[in-house]
Amino acid sequence: MDKNFLEKYLNEGMSTRDIEKICDKDHRTVSYWINKYELNELSKFKKKSTFKFEKIDSKEKAYTLGFILCDGSIKQDTNTEVAVSLYDKKVVEFISKIINGTVRYDHTLNKSTRRFPRARLVKKIQDITKFTGGNLKVDRHYPRIRDDLERYLIQGVFDSDGCITWGRRKDKNRIWQKVSFTSQLKILQGVQKYLINKLNISTTIRPKSKEKCFVLEFSNKKDVLKFCQHIYPNEKFIILNRKYLTFKALRLELEENGESNRSDCQYRAEPTE
Repeated sequence: MDKNFLEKYLNEGMSTRDIEKICDKDHRTVSYWINKYELNELSKFKKKSTFKFEKIDSKEKAYTLGFILCDGSIKQDTNTEVAVSLYDKKVVEFISKIINGTVRYDHTLNKSTRRFPRARLVKKIQDITKFTGGNLKVDRHYPRIRDDLERYLIQGVFDSDGCITWGRRKDKNRIWQKVSFTSQLKILQGVQKYLINKLNISTTIRPKSKEKCFVLEFSNKKDVLKFCQHIYPNEKFIILNRKYLTFKALRLELEENGESNRSDCQYRAEPTE
């Protein structure tokens, strides 16, 4: 077997059984050549002990669960994969520290096959479905965790499946803003319940055109600011920086435009536990 071939796919996080599916060798032969070329270090993470959440007892675990719930690929053997663009690699790097995984960086760029540079993490999480409710995203539901940690779960869900957008209306010299989540119905229903009970924010959920997913959204200015200030009470726990910066830009624009009282927009540096 070709050494470069093996290096390429091992760097992408493939196992010997994954590689055997794209070549004419079985996984035992693939393992032989990995040993012969001394490439064991590239697949070392496959041999690491598995991870168990056991219970969600920290903000780091809560955030990680929220992100995996919406953006993780979970196989029947509970191998969990999280892959993001290299621009957002800090998210995967953060999660890797929580679940003791190894991040692989793929710099391949092929627009015709929609292959873009990415950071990828694969780890077997033994009890992942205990919290997600299923492997397939369509089977997953919003998990129940401690009240004081639920905000971080929402932050993880938002960083994976949420979006904040804003702009200036052409017909009026005013700013529009919106927060939306695009995910599966059961997950969004859990988010919706949290928003109304915790923040008194009313939302709508609608099907996303012909796709097999739904959109939860709200656009009231005070609600958008209230939500963002809730998940970003200070700058001590911000994992995906670009979404926080979008909120920060909106807040500053509203202040400068005089569309709201400063108390509505002002960033509140609340303490965390």
